[in-house]
Amino acid sequence: MSCDEVSDVLEEAQALMDDLVVGNSGDDDGDVVIDGFSIDDVMDDVGLEPPAIDARSKVKEGEDPLSAINSNDHPLTSTATTPENLPLVDTPPTSAPTPINLASINSAQLNAGLADVKARATGFASSMANFAQKAAANVAAAAAAQPVASNMSLSNSNSNIAATAAANNQVPFQTPVIELDNEQKTALIQKHLGNLLPGERVIMFLTNLLHVSDSSGWEYNYNGTAEEMWCCCMTYYRVVLFHTSDKQQQEPVPPGWDVDCWPARPTVRQLQMPLASMERVEKSVYTTSQNTTLMGLIMHGKDNGRQLRFTTTSYGDTLRVHESIQTYAFPGRRNLGYLFAFESKREDVVKSVDPETKQITLPPTAKRFDPIPEFRRQFGASSIWNIYEKTNEKYQLCSSYPSVLIGPASLPEVAPETQRLLRQMANFRSEGRIPALTWSSSRGDGASLWRASQPKVGLQGNRNSSDEFWLRHIAEASAAVPKPALPSKEWIQKVTGQPDGMGLTLSCSLKIMDLRPRSSAMANRTSGYGYENTTNYPGSTLTFYNITNIHGVRDAYQKMSTLCMSPSTSDVNFSALIEDTKWLHHIRLIWNASWEAAYTLHVHRVPVLLHCSHGWDRTSQVAALAQL
Repeated sequence: MSCDEVSDVLEEAQALMDDLVVGNSGDDDGDVVIDGFSIDDVMDDVGLEPPAIDARSKVKEGEDPLSAINSNDHPLTSTATTPENLPLVDTPPTSAPTPINLASINSAQLNAGLADVKARATGFASSMANFAQKAAANVAAAAAAQPVASNMSLSNSNSNIAATAAANNQVPFQTPVIELDNEQKTALIQKHLGNLLPGERVIMFLTNLLHVSDSSGWEYNYNGTAEEMWCCCMTYYRVVLFHTSDKQQQEPVPPGWDVDCWPARPTVRQLQMPLASMERVEKSVYTTSQNTTLMGLIMHGKDNGRQLRFTTTSYGDTLRVHESIQTYAFPGRRNLGYLFAFESKREDVVKSVDPETKQITLPPTAKRFDPIPEFRRQFGASSIWNIYEKTNEKYQLCSSYPSVLIGPASLPEVAPETQRLLRQMANFRSEGRIPALTWSSSRGDGASLWRASQPKVGLQGNRNSSDEFWLRHIAEASAAVPKPALPSKEWIQKVTGQPDGMGLTLSCSLKIMDLRPRSSAMANRTSGYGYENTTNYPGSTLTFYNITNIHGVRDAYQKMSTLCMSPSTSDVNFSALIEDTKWLHHIRLIWNASWEAAYTLHVHRVPVLLHCSHGWDRTSQVAALAQL
């Protein structure tokens, strides 16, 4: 590396540092600026004093950034910590590069040393850029949280926040800022949203949205006047975008439509999406119908690919909304307390704490479903099944199963042999999902519906005596009770629409329905799973029903939703296009399996065992539809 290249490296590092420093105002320290966003200007606009930032955390104009790195009192090399009054979330990196003496090293070391200088200079500049960007976002959030005037006012001042948003979002006019106090915000919410749900509280309220649109093609773009304003209100339960104007405007007639043929309907005045129905939220750049590029948030819903898009007047507000949605809509397992079900009760729980004992005195919410009375109702006078209340009381056997399980009466729960059998059977089934009762006939005829996951058979054809013993007892308990007479052949033919009535006789005491394609079940054997060998389960039959996995069904659903939501879909070929999505094909397969399960239960009154790979998607769908 030549001396000219060394000079280029230093100039590149200096240029990166110059992006962080503006010194033409006469201030030695300068203002930290990120994409035209000045921290000090924003602090001045909202009437706040600039924070007392340590001079060592800035690089002055004209100062060599590499010399600042090697300085003993620079934050990167000094042992001093960030001052407590510095309103920043993150501190600069603490690793300190070692100064390099170019005169004391040979040519080979020089090239390696210069490469190290370039890497360190670039890394330092990037770190400082990230540091300043986070500082700008924090100051913007602090500025937005300051109290405003008690009366609604329209400000046409040169606000850095509005001007920056207009510049970055290509808005060809200045955005007025309508400032509201808490009382005015509450009045707007009450007027346009009505009464909130019990326990629902407002987390965030934003005004002056530049753009609002949804996936149907409707959109609102700020036109440079203060006659209308869209607001964003976020609660523990939902995100609502609403219009504050009292004018009743009619939706414009699309080009090419007769005015008399277009129905008169008001324009969209409110859009909302519950947090629980959000699939994801992302910061993105999108183009409006007016060819304006905007940077804002896109909320993706789980229902038919629905989307809501909006743009705020500042990047700081966008970050705040994004972080709030990520916190309350997707809290993760460790922060389930952020869910609306818990947040809505937080105030009541806190008020009920006894100041002396520190115990919660609020009575628990009454159960909406109690499985024990429900199972007893299903069993009727039958005594062939037994309720297991302790086996999975703390979800120790299977974490995804309910706390109450059902088993054959011939296997009492308190017997140690039964507990050993259940543990061994859970080890043999994927995710520990043993054959569990879902529905039982109240006639005492042995008809019952069971669900499970695939067995761990593998390529070696593994067996499990506990699993075989459990299913044999289920089949024997059902076979030991009297069965009602079969319906007439004519009735069955009328119901099924087939001459043979789907078979008037059933040569099995247990029907196993594997809802997967046979090829998928065989492929799973290479992973240590598979399907039951009926030779090891006497009196059983096994049938595959070719229902694809959740990914295939989801893809078909998304294709169908896109087709239905697209305004360019051909009406002439609509039926063929819907058929090409495979959505109806998947629905037919699910209905077919559900019908056959219900038919076997109703006509032949024998136990039916459902499972797929892991026993959740296809199994749950068919089990629920069969009961209906």
